Amino acid sequence: MPLICGDWLSSTRIAMMSLAEEGAFIHLLCHAWADPDCTLPDDDASLAMLSRLGDAWASGSGQKLRGVFISDPDRPGRIYNPRQRSVREAQTERIIAARNHGLAGSNGRWKLKNARALPEHSASSARALPEHSVGNASSPVGRRQAAASAGAARGYRKPKPNPFGG
Repeated sequence: MPLICGDWLSSTRIAMMSLAEEGAFIHLLCHAWADPDCTLPDDDASLAMLSRLGDAWASGSGQKLRGVFISDPDRPGRIYNPRQRSVREAQTERIIAARNHGLAGSNGRWKLKNARALPEHSASSARALPEHSVGNASSPVGRRQAAASAGAARGYRKPKPNPFGG
């Protein structure tokens, strides 16, 4: 959920909230953002728990916080914050527009009517070169030899036997 700091800090409604009420409002907005329609249950007990105000909800804080939400006509028993919903709708429109723009670019690039792959790029002519293959059972270089040469490339050397024994 985007937080528009300038709008938040300049809001008279928010400035009139206590620190606990402001935190409760953020909690409620976060819970609403998790809902596809940005709604919350229109129930004081649920809102008190979701806001984490508990008993303080009934002592005036709940009434103040309810003032920033309105009833959803499409979903009875639910409330929403109009500003948050408009931000969600704008974000959804941007996402859809970006997706459509990307699809149009992709279609323009890859769905050309007369586009043909060059024969050397077709799957039927793809062959791995021995120098590009990983050391495995079909490789002329065994696993131990590949591991030893990889270790030597990193500066590891097999210790020489001790001439004095032991």
